Amino acid sequence: NQWYQRRVRGEKSCGGDDCMSTATCPSGYAPTRCVVATGNVGTKSDGAYIDGNNCYAVNSYKGNGAIAKATCALNPQIENPCGGEALLKYYSEQQHGVKVSLS
Repeated sequence: NQWYQRRVRGEKSCGGDDCMSTATCPSGYAPTRCVVATGNVGTKSDGAYIDGNNCYAVNSYKGNGAIAKATCALNPQIENPCGGEALLKYYSEQQHGVKVSLS
C-alpha cells in the first residue's frame, strides 16, 4: 500500500444468484480498483463493478458467495483555480521502471 491508498473488503455475499458483496471506501477516498476477492469470475462470480464510493462483487448461480475487494485512493477536495465549486484531486500511482533500450 502507498500512503494515499487503503484496501477494503466486503462481507461474503449469500450463495444465491446475483447476491452482492459491498466494499465501501472511507470518507475522503475513492475506489480505483474493484475485484472479486473470491475469484472464479465467469464461473462462480458474475464480476465486480464500481458505483459511486462502493465496489460490488456479484455471485453467480453456481457460486458459494462473492467477496468485494477495493483499492481506494485519497481523493481530497481542492480549490478550483477558475473559481466555482471545489474540485476533487484524485491520487494515482505511476509505474517507474528501467529504461528500455534497443541494440
